[in-house]
Amino acid sequence: MGTVARAMDQMKLIAYASILSALIMGVLAYALIAGMNLGLMGYFYSYIVGNGSAILVYLFAGKQYQFIDFTVWRNNASLRKQLWRYSLPLAPNSLCNQIQTTVSRFIITGVLGISASGLYAAASKIPNLLNVLQQIVQQAWQLSAFQEFKSSGLKHFYDVIWRVYHALMSIGSALVIALSPFIAKVLMQRQFYSVWPLISILVLAFYLGAINNFLGTIYQAYMRTKPLLIATIVGTVSCLAFTAMFVHSWGILAAALGVLVGSLTIFVIRVIDIRRLMRVDMRPFPTAITMGLLAAQSVVTLIQCDHYLSLSLICLLSIAGAQCYELKPLINLMFGRRKYTA
Repeated sequence: MGTVARAMDQMKLIAYASILSALIMGVLAYALIAGMNLGLMGYFYSYIVGNGSAILVYLFAGKQYQFIDFTVWRNNASLRKQLWRYSLPLAPNSLCNQIQTTVSRFIITGVLGISASGLYAAASKIPNLLNVLQQIVQQAWQLSAFQEFKSSGLKHFYDVIWRVYHALMSIGSALVIALSPFIAKVLMQRQFYSVWPLISILVLAFYLGAINNFLGTIYQAYMRTKPLLIATIVGTVSCLAFTAMFVHSWGILAAALGVLVGSLTIFVIRVIDIRRLMRVDMRPFPTAITMGLLAAQSVVTLIQCDHYLSLSLICLLSIAGAQCYELKPLINLMFGRRKYTA
């Protein structure tokens, strides 16, 4: 219902529903857990009521009840077929990411023990924070991608979005890698702190995954979700096979590198295959330089070579400089200096 509200440009309604849901959930959780000692069931009750309140806001304040009509679904077989063809690959596509994480943990636990699995989970905590940034940015422009789909300026739209999106993801990733030893001191205590160098590899994997998500939106806009699933399955199999093959000799590093291998596999497949639908100007030369700098930053942080903090900072500043140069046409456009050309 939040997605429907976003499609109807009811942005204030989304904020109201989210705030109301959070307030009800928080107050009710305190009352049921702390006041009535219901424990875990109290949390579940508060979660249900909180989200239920948001549903009521969308239904009545947003008047979404007028769109609930099953006659079109029942009477239009071609529409049902089109929707099934579009949506069915998306469910296992989302599940593959969970399967990749879960099975990798099982492999680590089976070979190295549960303590090693805990260390890997701790190393994954900080890169997962970047997912918040990625989801915010992607939600901000994903709807526009569908709205612009039939317009003549679709390619230009994606070219512009790519520059902004790639700049945010690459600078954010480089910043987290540079600050990872300091962030780890705060969030990873005692024996968990020892695995902080793995953060750099997992952040590099996140960066590639963010690019994969950008390309995945193009498949969704063209209603071609089957290739989306195929690439994800190949990447998941690559990740699990790599982890299983090297976990005995490399330990939990194999799992981190496995995630990177899986993301890189999906990236290569989608970059090649996406040309059938649209030739997005992904700025190959600047993008390759950014990827190389980010990979170098990850390696020097992982092995902790001499002056690795200084080298990591140099990589961060170089990536930031390269991306600022890439955004220069957009900055000029914002200040009205000249017309933007991709």
